[in-house]
Amino acid sequence: MAEVAEIAADEHMSLKTGLRDVIACVVAFYVKHPEARDFVTRHAADSSERALFVADRLLKPAYATCRALFAAGIEAGLIRSKHPALFFALLNSAASQPAGFPALLNRLAPEIQREAARALMTDTIVATLLHEPAQTAS
Repeated sequence: MAEVAEIAADEHMSLKTGLRDVIACVVAFYVKHPEARDFVTRHAADSSERALFVADRLLKPAYATCRALFAAGIEAGLIRSKHPALFFALLNSAASQPAGFPALLNRLAPEIQREAARALMTDTIVATLLHEPAQTAS
C-alpha cells in the first residue's frame, strides 16, 4: 500500500503514467503475496464481525490510497468507469490470478511461455483498463 500511495501522490508524474504504475504495482502485489488472492473478497463479502474487520483494516485503506487517482482517471477519460470503487474492484479481480495461472495459460496457448505469463498479463490489464480520452467534436 505504501508504494501505491507514493505513486498516487507523485505530482510530477503524468496521470496516465501514475495509473499505469499503480495497476502494475497491484498486479505485482498479488504475485508477491499469493495468500492475499481472493482473501479480502472471500472474507469481506459476508456479514460477520470478521468481514467488518477485513473491510475496515484492509479493504478501505487500500481503496483510500488510490481513490483520488482513480477518480482523476475517470474525470480525464482514461478510466471508463462510473465510480472509483468499481474500477478498484475490477482491477483487484483481474490482478489476483491463481497461482497456477502461468501453467494454465501455457496450456491454452503454448506459445506463451510460463515465465512471461505474469508480465504479459500486467501489460494486458493496463491496456484493457486504461484508455485514451474520447475526442470531443469541435
